[in-house]
Amino acid sequence: MFRKSMLREHHPDPITGLSPRGAFLGWVNNAVAMPLTTTPCSVILVRLENLADINDQFGPDHGNYVLANVAERLVGVIGADDGHIARGLGPEFQILLNDVNSLHLPTLCQNLLDIVREPIETGDTIAIPRVTVGGVLRQPPHMEGADLLASARSALRDAQRSGLDLAVYITDTTDAEASVSKVDDRLEKAFARNEFCLYYQPIVTPGEKSLIGFEALLRWIDPAGSVDGMQMSLPGEFLHLVERSELAVPIYRWVMEEACRSVQRWSARMDRSLMVSVNIAGSHLEEPKFADSVLASVSASGLAPERLLLDITDQALQHNQEKTWSRLRRLKQEGVRIGLNDFGVGVSTMTTLRDVNVDAITIPRAFVAGLGISSEDTIIVQHMVSLAHELGVVAMATGVEHLEQRTILTEMGCDLAQGFLFGRPERQSQLDILLPGNPAAA
Repeated sequence: MFRKSMLREHHPDPITGLSPRGAFLGWVNNAVAMPLTTTPCSVILVRLENLADINDQFGPDHGNYVLANVAERLVGVIGADDGHIARGLGPEFQILLNDVNSLHLPTLCQNLLDIVREPIETGDTIAIPRVTVGGVLRQPPHMEGADLLASARSALRDAQRSGLDLAVYITDTTDAEASVSKVDDRLEKAFARNEFCLYYQPIVTPGEKSLIGFEALLRWIDPAGSVDGMQMSLPGEFLHLVERSELAVPIYRWVMEEACRSVQRWSARMDRSLMVSVNIAGSHLEEPKFADSVLASVSASGLAPERLLLDITDQALQHNQEKTWSRLRRLKQEGVRIGLNDFGVGVSTMTTLRDVNVDAITIPRAFVAGLGISSEDTIIVQHMVSLAHELGVVAMATGVEHLEQRTILTEMGCDLAQGFLFGRPERQSQLDILLPGNPAAA
């Protein structure tokens, strides 16, 4: 029904069946012309970042199939009555949403990101879409459709630069200085009030389920329950705000210091050398004193450098390569470990694996979920584990939820694993209670 209505309005894009981008600006202009109080709306841009790689590797027919599949997924999420979808330039999709507010927009954008980047099978090949999403909520300064589109494109650029793949603007982005100031003020208060905290998810050996360490996960627990009407708890709902703020570096430094200190304390209590994995965002990696701050955190905590794993996405590594890669090499010389997150779905994963000389690769949950179900996923994971071992790299599977997945990973010789089967993320205070008396409870 929704697809047919779009086809009637304009000549459809021959690959996706969606309306062309020329129609989209007209829809946005009509939406902005309506009173803001009666017609709240948002614009979301979804970009398929690795379409050129897919075309080069599998051919343009496969790339076109992926584009069509992504379009079907977007239509399935948005629904028939909630908005319009158009094909933008190249690998971009444009979405106009009606009757959406600041509470729902971040969650919807996260859902789009999660669904679109699931593997796409065509015959004997599998493609993993590498996607970035930028969304913006209409505000009074958006007097024309072009203004709203410009704000959405700014959010998309932030998502690309940050390495987080998602950015959502819920305040006025046409007045950037005022917007950033407002966000900084809220983040500064939250930081001062200790509203940020770390959760830790166990990392184990899949066979013996022996506790090896933890991944540190940043969370925002807001006592008020919302910020500008938006629930602030899950990373997809607030990390883009942190990335855009002046507090990005101080917050990431605090994460590093707290994670190293906590895991070193637990190691001493348990008389075990636990490791800690910390996710590194693009803005943190580009900070000139990044290497110095990491080494200072390690030194202050007493944690041995080789027990710290910096988990970095391939996309975050693509910005300012000369400087960021040199900082990573310096850290490696000091013993710090480097991990490549979501191995196999980046824009140039093999080049990164070679030039950065990583110590660990993280096998995406999208492949792990298919173990024992999809022969293709099982083969891919086996090859990832084998490649890691041939290069002297640790292979860590994520998203392990079932015993069959654990059994297969053990048979493959996968080194480490993480997922709900072994333990959900727990607050630091909870682990302080659990670990000394009952380490296995982690």
